[in-house]
Amino acid sequence: TWVKLTYPEAKTVSDPTPLVTITFHVESLGSTPLNLTDTEIADPTGNPISHAVGHGFFAALIRDVAITNISLSRNWTYAGWPVNITV
Repeated sequence: TWVKLTYPEAKTVSDPTPLVTITFHVESLGSTPLNLTDTEIADPTGNPISHAVGHGFFAALIRDVAITNISLSRNWTYAGWPVNITV
């Protein structure tokens, strides 16, 4: 997988600055390391630009949620009246 990013004008940065955000579509539970290897950043003429790479980890987990209390805005109602339920 590769990403091509082009700015209309040169952009100079000295502080850590995200250049690209990649979004993944999760299809099932699990976990995986996110290892970025053989990364390259180059200027318009192909000269390499030094950069730092940070690896990561992703986990898709099931969270168990328990409802321990609810409160109602009223004890009775007619059809069409709103009732607020606070969980």
